[in-house]
Amino acid sequence: MAGKKRIAAKLDLPTRDEILHKINSINKENSADPLRDKALISITYLTGARISEIINRIKPLDIEEKKYKEYKIWIIHNVKTLKQRNARKDMNRNIPIVVNKEIEFTHHVVRYMSKVPPEEPLFKMTRQWAWKIVLRHTGWYNHFFRH
Repeated sequence: MAGKKRIAAKLDLPTRDEILHKINSINKENSADPLRDKALISITYLTGARISEIINRIKPLDIEEKKYKEYKIWIIHNVKTLKQRNARKDMNRNIPIVVNKEIEFTHHVVRYMSKVPPEEPLFKMTRQWAWKIVLRHTGWYNHFFRH
């Protein structure tokens, strides 16, 4: 058990700047749809959600924009929690994102959302394909964004 804790402590988790650098390096030469890939990695980072909670689930209609004092805030509604300790009932959560503080990431999502009909899922793909996109462009599994 102590060995597992030591391994977890040694994990080299990506910094915000490293993630941003990886996102900004995505282009038409290394991606079939750079706008989609940038938005997918950005929303994964911003929400800390599992890939399976993001793909085929979050729609532009689920993202509400609010203003609080000088802050612009997104609230992503009804993100279904897929893994939970008490699996007797479905749980949905709302994820707040302070847009002003994360503008480098949110502008990729905004640009991509403008191409998707409001009632359609943002990302229509399998979870395996989404994992491959995140891993190919960043070198990290999406679970690293949850920490």
